Amino acid sequence: MKRTTPIREKEPRSLGALIRAWRERALLTQEQLADRAGVNVRTIGRIEGDAVGRPRSASLRRLAEALGLDGRERALLAAAACREPVRQDSEAASVRVGSACRCRSHRWRSRLDAWH
Repeated sequence: MKRTTPIREKEPRSLGALIRAWRERALLTQEQLADRAGVNVRTIGRIEGDAVGRPRSASLRRLAEALGLDGRERALLAAAACREPVRQDSEAASVRVGSACRCRSHRWRSRLDAWH
């Protein structure tokens, strides 16, 4: 008998792909997520479509809260927002959000750290 190993899909890497995957996991429409996060539904659509260069940290914080993201997921979110790779090892869950992201703007990093 042949054993099969389930194929793991590659984790989405873009900010839009991450937000969309987490929204779908939560079984939310874009409208429902927008309501929960207190942001405009067009903002959700633009973020998911990767049409936003650098979203506001307050919007991302609200989205993270509305989606119930854990520490590792928030680190992934922060890294994707800064377009930086994030570590995938076991330490990723304990990484402070701003530490996962080396944004050029110190102000942006400190706002991301406030999420954790």
